[in-house]
Amino acid sequence: MILKNNKGVTLIALVTTIIAILIITSITIYNFSGQLEIKKVNNLYSDIENLNEKVSAYYINNDKLPEFDKKYTKSDLETINYSLYDSLNKNDSDEYYIINLSKLENLTLNYGRQYSMWENNNKSANLNESNDVYIINEMTHQIYYVKGITYDGKKYFTKDADIEQIDAIQIQEGTNNYIIKINESEIELQDSDSLIYGLKNKITSKEGIISLNIQITEETTNSKTDKLEYCFAKVNSEEASNFTAFNLNTENKATLVSKQLSEGEYYLIIKIFDQNGNKYEYKIGGITITY
Repeated sequence: MILKNNKGVTLIALVTTIIAILIITSITIYNFSGQLEIKKVNNLYSDIENLNEKVSAYYINNDKLPEFDKKYTKSDLETINYSLYDSLNKNDSDEYYIINLSKLENLTLNYGRQYSMWENNNKSANLNESNDVYIINEMTHQIYYVKGITYDGKKYFTKDADIEQIDAIQIQEGTNNYIIKINESEIELQDSDSLIYGLKNKITSKEGIISLNIQITEETTNSKTDKLEYCFAKVNSEEASNFTAFNLNTENKATLVSKQLSEGEYYLIIKIFDQNGNKYEYKIGGITITY
């Protein structure tokens, strides 16, 4: 009997080989795409770590954040992107600002290139559309990437925000009393959203620039003046803006200087933020500019 030596490839073997190659290829592509997504998330984390370092240094040197003036609230962020809203740090205040990256030196980032849309107070800048930006919370300094990075069906916007909420200490009404001395005139600041206190000795400036030596102390230990802001606002004008942050020295003293002001009567407005994020705002009258 003669046996035939069949060296050819059968159709079944060929089909089996092709299926095996397709399976291996699909697994390779899936793994590769997964690695790319992981890399994007790691790039986001790297950005936030770099920003935390640079923003902290800027804040220490300038007593303010490197931010654009326009404020966004939690409601704004919820409207823009609910997933972002759902990722917010539970201890955040209700004030978020786009980080002005141009104020941070020697910074290399993977994302956030559209921040320049908000330069020069561009009124057409829209966070709904131009979302390749980083925002920061005014109180916690938590940083978020508005556009977000998708990995395994989940959106990532920040790093280390999933922490337990810290409840603010409840302080009884009337216990947050501050004593302020302005050029040795002593005023007691009591709990109020906005009260007007007149200086015992009116302050008049003919040069248009006001310089006040102040000292702030508190009667209780329930809070502390760990964050302060001030501005000079004209009486009967719209609500003041462009507050300037300032710190007290070891004697609880500071010098507050205004920009060049026009003639008229002014308030010194002081905002005090305690260690729990509560805000106390006081208007102090008795300041006059004459030329």
